[in-house]
Amino acid sequence: MDEKPQLSVEEKKKLNSERQKAVRDAWGKEKARVAQGEGTRDWSPEQQKEIMENGHADGYDGHHMKCVSSYPEQAGNPDNIQFLTHDEHIQGAHQGNTHTRTNGYYNPDSGQMENFNGDELKPTDSQSLSEPCYENGEYITKTQSVSAFKASVKSTGQEPSSTAHDFNASIKNHAAAEERASASEQTRSAAVSR
Repeated sequence: MDEKPQLSVEEKKKLNSERQKAVRDAWGKEKARVAQGEGTRDWSPEQQKEIMENGHADGYDGHHMKCVSSYPEQAGNPDNIQFLTHDEHIQGAHQGNTHTRTNGYYNPDSGQMENFNGDELKPTDSQSLSEPCYENGEYITKTQSVSAFKASVKSTGQEPSSTAHDFNASIKNHAAAEERASASEQTRSAAVSR
């Protein structure tokens, strides 16, 4: 990573604006994924609801995998953004110093940086969520989950009893998430009205 020439105040402002836009656009793309039951992370039901309602998940930073100081042309690219917890972002990807330049994907599971080769950029892969709460942009209720489960069991020819335990656990997790999200919303409403 070569040293870059000093930027003027206007160039720095433009670059900062592009950085922020990339993060906003990346959250927009993530919202579209969550609406289809997918994500670049395995978002919890509460986080999915936050993303759909607020446009982001609290506690997560948009990290530029290819650092802007070395790759200014990637500053505004939403495919250059990876969502990391604040600790993963600062302590992990930046090794405790936000001035540490990055050129790779930070793997939160291994705690290791998977470096890119030169100008290479690998956007973060989308995955199916383990507890999706949205389908085709619509919130899935417990009743819809039951219907979908019955249809999937019928289409696979599996015995309902062999999958009932997994399904019941999923429904309980989904119901608990709905209750926590509702309680969280009530707490926020109460705090705002004070």
